[in-house]
Amino acid sequence: ILSNCCLMGMDAHQSVTGSFGESFDDFMQGAEHFFTAFFLLEFCLRTKAFGFQSLKPTSSEGRSNCLDAVLALICGVLVTWVVPLVAALVGFDGSGGFARTLTVLRVIRLA
Repeated sequence: ILSNCCLMGMDAHQSVTGSFGESFDDFMQGAEHFFTAFFLLEFCLRTKAFGFQSLKPTSSEGRSNCLDAVLALICGVLVTWVVPLVAALVGFDGSGGFARTLTVLRVIRLA
């Protein structure tokens, strides 16, 4: 999580200053896919080990697990893989500002 936060900070710096160069953007896309796959794997393993009952928000731990799952699935899988795929299929080429905003929500996982 901390590595992902550091890379998001570097990505924000790159967006503002452009000081890391063009190859950094390619690196960041690869890192985004790596972290999305890692968080998805973590979610799958946690669900396999503890079952879907651990995601029920009836306890403090359940609420934490539920929030983690929402962040991993929506801010990760949906924004990183599903939305770009659908956008490519329908021919939409947006700036990605909304997607970038949702990605920053992953920092909540540190709390």
